[in-house]
Amino acid sequence: MGRYLEPDPIRLDGAFHRYATRRVDDGSACVVVVAAPGVDRDLAREALAPFARAHAASEHPMVPRASEVLDHEGTPFVELASNATIDGLELVTRFIAHRHRIAYAEADALLDALFELLARAPAPVGRLSLASLLAAPDGGLFLVGLGHAVAIDDPSGDIAITHAVHQAPEVALGGPRTSGGDFVAAWLLWRALVPHVDVPETLARALRGESGDDERVVAETLRELDERLALAPLGARASYADLCASRARIRTTLSVTPDPEGLARTIADVVLGLPLDGSSGVEGMDEPTEESVALGPHAAWIDTGRGERLKLGPSLRNILALLLAQHLREPARTLSTWDLLEAGWPGEKIAAQSGANRVYAAINRLRNMGLRSTLERHDDGYRIVPGARLTLIEE
Repeated sequence: MGRYLEPDPIRLDGAFHRYATRRVDDGSACVVVVAAPGVDRDLAREALAPFARAHAASEHPMVPRASEVLDHEGTPFVELASNATIDGLELVTRFIAHRHRIAYAEADALLDALFELLARAPAPVGRLSLASLLAAPDGGLFLVGLGHAVAIDDPSGDIAITHAVHQAPEVALGGPRTSGGDFVAAWLLWRALVPHVDVPETLARALRGESGDDERVVAETLRELDERLALAPLGARASYADLCASRARIRTTLSVTPDPEGLARTIADVVLGLPLDGSSGVEGMDEPTEESVALGPHAAWIDTGRGERLKLGPSLRNILALLLAQHLREPARTLSTWDLLEAGWPGEKIAAQSGANRVYAAINRLRNMGLRSTLERHDDGYRIVPGARLTLIEE
């Protein structure tokens, strides 16, 4: 749309598509929510207006601030101040692909965060799904959907997607959205996540119906939460204080402390593609072979493998040295375009588009100098391919 760089789709189902991108004018990361092709533009504009207002009014760190409803050639869209690059559906898909279970203390921190956010939200959400959650490379987690559940609903408010949706019974019947109903949605979402969580043995036994003292406390509290949330009529639902008290009882019985820092680390690792088995992903440096690439001290030169060493100028050397340092430290993580721009041309004031073009050209030059199979575009930037065969020459 001319305002943004390198848009990457987050999710393209439903009536409103979401993209991760950056602004051209200042390089700021953002998420763009735009009406899907074929959706009535006037209805989409009307649906996005309360969404934009509610997000703009919220000061919660998990709710990205929104622009007003903008327009591009008749198509309405809203810009969110968020560095998220995937959503919760993709997050869980990657957990499943790696056969990794979320630590219970981290899952507990997630429910804590959702309940606390919904208790303070300026407008009810109504419906939640994993697509309502956005995840960022720094481990940040965001909720999208105040004012209108754009990740779920069509412009008229009906469900427009096929993945699992969690909502209070009255919302499912077309009734009003309320804070109490939002607690139901969050609880149902969390219950749906349990199969992907590494639950403590006491909780596992309680879920199987075993009847020790601790198991009874946990089972009774879970049953109480189910009854006071999903099964209770609107006026008899548990309050936020009730939820906190019930969940504190479960934690005490399980000897579990919520781990928001661990949750953030896990989200960051999953978003960036780091191994989830605790391994570093770094292979030992090989002796020079036809398949490996040799680099000089501090990335001063590249050995082309044809008996030729290409000396690098300051910008290329600094960019390659930063990529190499990141590869040796955390090989799966990506360096952003802006990190590489600062390394190559430190202190220069460069327009975002011009800066992105400079980095793109520098990466292409390095590829053409022998690193074609070594450097790759990944997520929101560039990296040396994990497992790349490199030989570091110290002189």
